[in-house]
Amino acid sequence: MADRRRLMHLPGAMNSGNTSDASADVHEGHKGEFVLYGRRWLMLANIALLQAANAILWVSYAAVATKAAKYFDTDNSTINMLSITYMVVYLIVGFWTTMLLQRTGLRYALVLASGVNMTGALIRYVGVLGGSAKQQLILQFVGQTLGAIAQPFLLGCTTLLAATWFGEHERAIANSLSSLANPIGTAAGYILVYHTAHDFAHKPDLPKDTHV
Repeated sequence: MADRRRLMHLPGAMNSGNTSDASADVHEGHKGEFVLYGRRWLMLANIALLQAANAILWVSYAAVATKAAKYFDTDNSTINMLSITYMVVYLIVGFWTTMLLQRTGLRYALVLASGVNMTGALIRYVGVLGGSAKQQLILQFVGQTLGAIAQPFLLGCTTLLAATWFGEHERAIANSLSSLANPIGTAAGYILVYHTAHDFAHKPDLPKDTHV
């Protein structure tokens, strides 16, 4: 019964009342009136930006592995593990995030994913402000793990948003546009970090935006 009530409040679901959204599109179906809110495109852009930001966290060290290894006084294999963390964590939590999405819905999943993603980025940033190279590297792994936990939530939100906020003939477009955000973010991460991280041999030269 709770699922039914939640469904009735989702934009795009059957709505028997009037809507206050002036930009809403109304479509007649066999079972009633379906409302598509104009802000669905804003929601799509929101998820796409979150996915892009998460992808930048994923590959930010991969583009400059050798320089990062010098900075953290470690080897390239350890730095590459920062990127591999995303894939390992996805295998562990991917199934559970899908179940949580189904139980809690889109709103709570987005709030949780964005909060975890931001916390991971902040930990990575704070992690290079002081301490030994080993301590800093540990904090980078902690922040990276949190970003990796946020990824399956963000990827799952894509299909859930398309299914509940978009019309039947718009869902493929919504999924396609949102799916492009991840590779775009990956490419942006490589390009931005590669052109800003000139020299990691000396710690004062490390650009802070690399860690966020």
